[in-house]
Amino acid sequence: MSDNTEPTTALVVDKGTALPAFSGQEMAAAFTAYRALQDQLDLAMPNEIMTIGKRQFRKKGYWRAIRMAFNLSVECIKEERVDIYYATTGETDWGWLVTYRAKAGNGRTADGDGACYSAEKQKKVGDTFATEHNVRSHAHTRAFNRAVSNLVGFGEVSADELSEDDASRIREEGGHSGEHHAPRPQQRERSAPAQQGQRQGPRGKLISDPMRGRFFAKWKAAGKTQEEVDAYLMERFGIESSKELTFDVYDAACAWADSKPVESAG
Repeated sequence: MSDNTEPTTALVVDKGTALPAFSGQEMAAAFTAYRALQDQLDLAMPNEIMTIGKRQFRKKGYWRAIRMAFNLSVECIKEERVDIYYATTGETDWGWLVTYRAKAGNGRTADGDGACYSAEKQKKVGDTFATEHNVRSHAHTRAFNRAVSNLVGFGEVSADELSEDDASRIREEGGHSGEHHAPRPQQRERSAPAQQGQRQGPRGKLISDPMRGRFFAKWKAAGKTQEEVDAYLMERFGIESSKELTFDVYDAACAWADSKPVESAG
């Protein structure tokens, strides 16, 4: 006897689909617990918090306390000294690129990259010479903070990641970092060159030296070449070097820098 019934359409779930490991209620509870811990540490370590405008940024001592509170193991997995030559300007610079990995007791890990260059140190302290130790140490601090923050702190920006340009921009924009909040309309219309210490490009406000260093660290770690980077910047944004990157395109550039080349099926 043949089966003449109409076929039914069943819901098929692709096993490759990314599904949440926790319910919304569990995630909300974890977030609340983290914020409660953060409030307690804020009260216990006021000297480890830097207030700029209306925002608070936590220093390296704070993130080391977070490591202890969450019983994390944190280790440096890569460091590299680099020399940079900017063909468009003829300028040279050197610095350190560092990557740390934070690991929780359940095996979950998160990496954090940090970069620091001599030009940034010279600008910050007003010296004509930046020591190897200071530049390397700052890169390590940034990478450590970022690894811990990525694992348990929801990617919060640490005080040690800010440059003088970043701090000036946050004060100008009323306490907002520019990473997650758009500038107020009247601030967009303001003439940036009139603001002392602000760098302005033809398309908008230029990124800071640490941000440019972070972009460099990302494409370097992804195995890209300088030629590929130059071609991408010109094709995508119409600029000749990362010195011309602006805040409005920085996230997109970093996403590309992080991407790995797609291997062909053949």
